[in-house]
Amino acid sequence: MPETTDEPDPVRDERAAGRTGAGPAGDERTGDEPTGESGAGPERRGVVYVPVRRSVNYRAFLLTGAVVGLLLGLAFDAITPQAPAVTATSAAAYVAVIGALLGTLVGAIVALLLDRRR
Repeated sequence: MPETTDEPDPVRDERAAGRTGAGPAGDERTGDEPTGESGAGPERRGVVYVPVRRSVNYRAFLLTGAVVGLLLGLAFDAITPQAPAVTATSAAAYVAVIGALLGTLVGAIVALLLDRRR
């Protein structure tokens, strides 16, 4: 286990102040000057570049599937004959809800397939 002391650490203080310390020839460099060690890369001091993973917007696929399923359910209800024991409004509501659920399921499957390809 490392020992802890109350003495100030000059290296840590120089890094906090933005200085990198004295070089081999005794010249003091600041953190803003290029050192030539990293080459010609896009990295800058203090900036870390990470790859961005683009993902499918699941909410959009689920909502689109639900709306399309609802509309298809209502269209299906309009073209099929009505049962005499059920009112037209309740039959339309049942078919619309079932269509919305199936549309949401189809939208989720499509979103998962598209996300898997990325």
